Amino acid sequence: MTNAKNTLDIHAAAAAATTITPTTGATISQDAIEGAAIAKLISNREAKGIKAFAADTGETGMDTRLGNLMVKLSTESTLPTGRPSRQQLETNGLYKVKGVGDSNLRTIRSSALWFVTNRAEAELFNADTGGKFSNIHGLQQAMAKAEKEAAKEAAKEAANTDTDDTDDTDTDDTDTDDSVIGGVDTDSSNFTFNENTMAAFIKDQCDQQGINIAKVLIKLDALRIADAATQAKKAA
Repeated sequence: MTNAKNTLDIHAAAAAATTITPTTGATISQDAIEGAAIAKLISNREAKGIKAFAADTGETGMDTRLGNLMVKLSTESTLPTGRPSRQQLETNGLYKVKGVGDSNLRTIRSSALWFVTNRAEAELFNADTGGKFSNIHGLQQAMAKAEKEAAKEAAKEAANTDTDDTDDTDTDDTDTDDSVIGGVDTDSSNFTFNENTMAAFIKDQCDQQGINIAKVLIKLDALRIADAATQAKKAA
């Protein structure tokens, strides 16, 4: 009987120990205070991140300097992809960085390269969205999402336009003028100079000549950066 009693006592004690006590008003108040304190810390950290982002992406900021160097290394690369080789990164101290993981460092390098090659668009997007970004990767993802949504809307509008124009299209006219290359009319009297037609023309020429378009784009941006540096020196 003694054992039975002891067993019952043990079960009773266990039940009492697992009973959940309702949260009291005092505890709720303490949690709210803690939550408010944490929210302030988060806000402060984000503010510091935004400020650091602005500095790092400035004309002499870390990301700008890194991106410019990555562009230079890319133009000198012998890899088919046009990306800097491991040897180039090692020689220039960018393959390993103390305290930074390999994956994180790759993201830092690629983000900086992306930023300097898309600076105008990136800065405009950041300004239009309230300058809320604290890192390049977040800005890059937001821009990609916005571009994807814009592309969907453009595709819908194009589909509606194509439907309206179907009856007006002369399908029997298959002759192509000599000035038309790859669907792009290069006759200066007909050619509309904008980013879309120029991009199509460059791509078509790269395809015809077997040139790596990625390297062409990198070299174009290198020329842009060099020109900007020259203009800055003249202005100074």
